[in-house]
Amino acid sequence: MTSNAKNLFAFLFLSFIYSALLAQTIAPRHLEKIAYDSNKKRLALFGGSEHADGKVTFPGNVQTWNGTTWTSINSDVPGNRVGHSWIYHEKEKVTYLISGISNANGERVVRDTWKWNGSVWSKAGSDVPMKTSDGAYDHFNNRLLILGDVYNKDSVWTGGRQEIELWEFKDSKWKQLSADGPQPSGPYEVAYNEQTRSLMVPTWENGKSVVWEWRDEKWNKISVDGEFPEARNRFALAYDNRTKSVYMFGGRSRNTPFFADFWKWNGIKWEKLETSNMPPARAGATMEAGFGGLILYGGVIQKGPCSEMWIWKKGKWEQVTQKH
Repeated sequence: MTSNAKNLFAFLFLSFIYSALLAQTIAPRHLEKIAYDSNKKRLALFGGSEHADGKVTFPGNVQTWNGTTWTSINSDVPGNRVGHSWIYHEKEKVTYLISGISNANGERVVRDTWKWNGSVWSKAGSDVPMKTSDGAYDHFNNRLLILGDVYNKDSVWTGGRQEIELWEFKDSKWKQLSADGPQPSGPYEVAYNEQTRSLMVPTWENGKSVVWEWRDEKWNKISVDGEFPEARNRFALAYDNRTKSVYMFGGRSRNTPFFADFWKWNGIKWEKLETSNMPPARAGATMEAGFGGLILYGGVIQKGPCSEMWIWKKGKWEQVTQKH
């Protein structure tokens, strides 16, 4: 075999391997949540509606990603959810599932708490004080901080009134922290900033960016000056300890169905980040720190729900799975 032929063979072989790895994917979901298990070094996905072969189902299994392959762990004990919190607890080495809306036998609120140790579910309580929520792990205080809707909490939200409160879940006990913080008008996201030891909640008032931070057991409301992301919901949000900053990607608004912009919050102001290889515009994606960077998973693009995975690392995006 000539040198040129060997080089061509090597190139084709590597291209095949790369394509095979990139094709490792699962069926797209909508309104799923992801959490990164820093002990097992893998991503865990739970909840949402699954879209495959023209059908919509509501699986209750957990999908895990170890950096190259997906594994389905079939255990339907808690049942499928949307609007749930799905948070990894570093000290306990378990992932918590908190409340949400079940689609089994019609939509209904399920106000319970479960722990998943990577293979087995165990129930951690009932009578959760909110129906839908988003939250984060506060490792300085070994607790979960949960921002949730407590209004008419046994009825499915169909738009309109919400009453958002902040609660702590620690040692299997719930404690109300505040009822006078941010009141988003629609879906919202939160992130825990380890640099400032605060829970960060992006909101907008009259089109202007307003960031709420729960720090030192009280709310701090920051009216942002300078450039900021346009008002939106269904954006992805996560904290990156390597840069000591919170990042936002995509989302939607009444006038823009899919944003493709990427922002960095340093605790004082927003900075728009632009690179040559950005993920396509999307809403409803989820983002978590893991695998040495930030993992952006899924979301709804122009063609519908997708299962793309991207990683933001060292100032650039890299796609690691294709959309289904």
